[in-house]
Amino acid sequence: MNNLTNILMSHASTKRFPKEVYPTRIYTLLKEQGYDPDSLKYIHITGSKGKGSLAFTSFELLKKSSIKTGLFISPHIFDIRERFITEQGMISEEELFNLMNKFTELFQNNDLHFFEICLFLALVYFLDTKCEYAVLEVGVGGRFDPTNFCCPEVSLLGHISIEHKDFLGNTIEEIAYDKAGIIKKDIMALSVNQNPVVKKILEGQGLVYFIDDIITINNLTYNNQGKSKFDLIITANNSQIVITDIILNRVGEANIMNFVLAVAGVYHCLPNLSDEIIYDVAQQKIPYRMDLVREDVLIDTSHNGQSFDNLMKSLDRMEWRDIVFYVTILEGKELDDIVEVLKKYKHLFAKIICFDFESDAQKMSNGLGLYNLLKDDINSEYVANITEIRLEKTSKKVFAGSFYSIPLIMDLINHQN
Repeated sequence: MNNLTNILMSHASTKRFPKEVYPTRIYTLLKEQGYDPDSLKYIHITGSKGKGSLAFTSFELLKKSSIKTGLFISPHIFDIRERFITEQGMISEEELFNLMNKFTELFQNNDLHFFEICLFLALVYFLDTKCEYAVLEVGVGGRFDPTNFCCPEVSLLGHISIEHKDFLGNTIEEIAYDKAGIIKKDIMALSVNQNPVVKKILEGQGLVYFIDDIITINNLTYNNQGKSKFDLIITANNSQIVITDIILNRVGEANIMNFVLAVAGVYHCLPNLSDEIIYDVAQQKIPYRMDLVREDVLIDTSHNGQSFDNLMKSLDRMEWRDIVFYVTILEGKELDDIVEVLKKYKHLFAKIICFDFESDAQKMSNGLGLYNLLKDDINSEYVANITEIRLEKTSKKVFAGSFYSIPLIMDLINHQN
């Protein structure tokens, strides 16, 4: 079968519309085609970092509770079918191909963007397969995102920081206001702890609780691989839920915060969520989010200053030193915050190798730009194409940066094992 991503992209438009119309376009088309998106229950997720972890954890908790659930995320890494998941796994190639063909004329007549087409197909698939819940991760921002048609059971917000200035605004206030748009009046919203400016903006949008408001983590310990064990207490509706001895098979404090926030969100939807299911989901790794793929290789999809800071804190806690750090960033990302973090933690590095890459996603990388900002302060090298990298044999190795580089990174690791 021909490449499904290319087929779908061939149907996509780049025509721009007033941003205010995006939350209604897909909803309206679904209704016109005889689908009722209001029949699904939603968990709606935004943030600058952590959306994928929140979405994956929420989905797995619902799925293991025998709730028919759909998961819609972006971007995909290896296969476009990663955007269309139910408790049965990814949609089959045949099912996706047939759905694309069924609605080709609709896509073209309405100048739908790539993300909108994916969202439309995901919701049709979830409705056709009789899902009860859909976990929706926003594309960019929140307020004007195509996913923001839904009235969710709960909204979840990961850490918010400067990103996508071309879409969301030039200040943290503008960006926070855009992401706060998924908060609906009188509907529970749960957020990781945010800086005071962001927190004030979120609180002004509706019923928002932060981790410090409802969650207590006790007896937290880490092993030498950065994984954690802790007791979790969730306080809500004048009652307490206590889950002891959770062992989380994910590296880093940020993963802990995203995990407990998702647990609290699903508890709001399913008050009878069992401890056994929480323990089970805690054992599941999330690929490429501080993922220790080998004892000497860690991969993360850090792409802004805050996520790089989270990664560096985790590496420091794991006492990784003399790291060879391989990093790339997509063109258009904010480099200054990332550079500041890398300079702050330069004691961790033997060397930083900045690289560029080419991918089918038509996204340009800017490893050279990052290298030019680092080279005078940190031992750095630049490699024009990832395929030219030769892995250091004896050092700890960390890869970070764009989702779109992951297939190339894994190919590199597997072929230089």
